[in-house]
Amino acid sequence: MLANILPIHIAADELDPHPLVDVARRHQLSAYDAAYLAPAARQGLALTTHDSQLAARATTAGVQLLSGPPPPARQQASTVAASVTAASAAPPLGP
Repeated sequence: MLANILPIHIAADELDPHPLVDVARRHQLSAYDAAYLAPAARQGLALTTHDSQLAARATTAGVQLLSGPPPPARQQASTVAASVTAASAAPPLGP
């Protein structure tokens, strides 16, 4: 197990979901995002994310953000829809 090789401390977080729900409600986050923000805020840890909403909420909560590599480029939905429309209007290939 990697935790036995590297100096990694694994802490079992509280099993009580109420603090997590409170963080999710207070910062208008999903429970999934709150599961990252809550321990970082409680333990004074920095957080890194490419999720702009989570980053904004972390900043509001006073959690330090670490910068990481830029997220992979994404096509806009309108670009994809335009490509699909253009492809469907194209004449069929082949004889």
